[in-house]
Amino acid sequence: MTIPSLPAGWLEGRYRLDAPVARGGMATVYRGYDTKLDRAVAIKIMHPDLAALDDFTRLFQREARAVAALSSPHIVTIYDRGVWNDGAAERAYLVMEYVPGPTLRHELERLGSFQLGTALDICDQVLQGLAAAHRAGIIHRDIKPENILFDDACPPPSPVRLPQLAVTVTDFGLAHAVSASSGALPRWGTLAYTAPEILEQRAASPACDIYATGLVLFELLAGRLPWAGYSAAQLAAAQAREDLPRLGRENPWLPAQVDSFIGVLTAKNPADRPASAVEARELLRGLRAGVADDAALRRIPVTPRRPQPVHREDVAGGRGGAELETAAASTGRAATLNAGADATVPVRAPVHRAPSVLRTTRKLTARPASSQQDTARPQRGAGTPRHHTAGRRRARAWRIAAWICAIALLAGAGGATWALKAGPWARVTVPELATSLTQARSQMEALGLTVETEVRSGNGAAPGTVLGSNPQAGSRVHPGSTVELLIAGAAADSTVPDVADMAEAEARTVLEKAGFQVQVRYRETRAATPGTVLRQDPGPGVSAAPGQKVTLMIAAR
Repeated sequence: MTIPSLPAGWLEGRYRLDAPVARGGMATVYRGYDTKLDRAVAIKIMHPDLAALDDFTRLFQREARAVAALSSPHIVTIYDRGVWNDGAAERAYLVMEYVPGPTLRHELERLGSFQLGTALDICDQVLQGLAAAHRAGIIHRDIKPENILFDDACPPPSPVRLPQLAVTVTDFGLAHAVSASSGALPRWGTLAYTAPEILEQRAASPACDIYATGLVLFELLAGRLPWAGYSAAQLAAAQAREDLPRLGRENPWLPAQVDSFIGVLTAKNPADRPASAVEARELLRGLRAGVADDAALRRIPVTPRRPQPVHREDVAGGRGGAELETAAASTGRAATLNAGADATVPVRAPVHRAPSVLRTTRKLTARPASSQQDTARPQRGAGTPRHHTAGRRRARAWRIAAWICAIALLAGAGGATWALKAGPWARVTVPELATSLTQARSQMEALGLTVETEVRSGNGAAPGTVLGSNPQAGSRVHPGSTVELLIAGAAADSTVPDVADMAEAEARTVLEKAGFQVQVRYRETRAATPGTVLRQDPGPGVSAAPGQKVTLMIAAR
């Protein structure tokens, strides 16, 4: 990958081009630096051979307009856009927020698969970003691991705690306004994540993004797509007709609700899916509340593949177009989609070996069948008395019996401990709650309880004050149970305050006094003072119900 010929590596005399980080069919993305505002940026520049084509320039302009209208800590921010004349053609460019971490694809190949709790958290953050887009009437149309970025590399899976990860949805180059979705479809997409209705040339809807998100969740858990290794035509037929395999069949520990949730997101009929990411998030929250801590820490063992070089294929299209057109035609429609970079790349399925195979470490050499049989079942020779062989068999039987007894005792003791601490006999006491919603929520979460809120208006208390709980304080409940906090609200919807550039503690106080819940995420940056608010979702001035969650993105170094 080479940097295009630019005067001394500068763009418009303001943006310094440092190094390419991604290349797709339509554009190259560079890590750069904004010398005017003194911050790192990502600069996306259209390929010179496409600059003369009006359709591609319109895609760039559409992406800028789509993302600029959105406000979410899980959507990449666009700072600037323009057209640069390189002497041969006018090439559109976008200046965007630089997210330093790797793509979800890179981390999936490096780790093999993700723990259940981490996969659900990534899915939740993707849905948060899509919810902001869907509220603004924007459909992403190309959700896939290549278009999801981490703020930092993922740590190795831990058996005791889940990592705190932050992801950002990028590449809105295919974004389409819902109001315009009945028009001609764009010619790009990634077949492996394309909803059946798109292959049938039906109108797109937010349900297309929901379908792709369900496939991404499947891939995070299984380390592969459900139809890995299919040709383009086979994949198109499977997308239209075949249900996803249930991961719980080979992994009994996986809660059945997870398979059901994936099945709902990937329903063939878009009317059977959640209507938007907002509705999908509500389903996910209910699912997550019912997942036990030990199950959340588990993952399906998958042998990691060698990671590809960290080049983000951030723009779909440009390769495999003929295959995808053939695939679409095989469904009986003349769809004109192009395959993405990973449309027909086989993904290695997880290898499930019998325990005896996993324990085998001896190197075997080829030998005649009779010799192998002799080796596998040694015969008693003339020098081996019969009573010696019988003695060895009795000793082996006693050892096996001793092991069985020991395992039974350990299982009984462990089962009793589990039953008392996390099983059906475990109970915790609902505490007396603080009046601050943030503190009350922390009290509940420390006990392993799931928190939901109900706003009660007209009680005379300050908005955001905790009035009580259901069940009441002193009640004994099972860990993981849902406790409803009763929150004082205003008589009508409130306007979300503007907390931009405030310190975290001050922003929390302002939002809680206005009756809103607060969720905090952190992002490393040198463009703002550490500990101050970079962004908020919903944005300032939005009318929202008291008790609604406001997500703050806090600057960190």
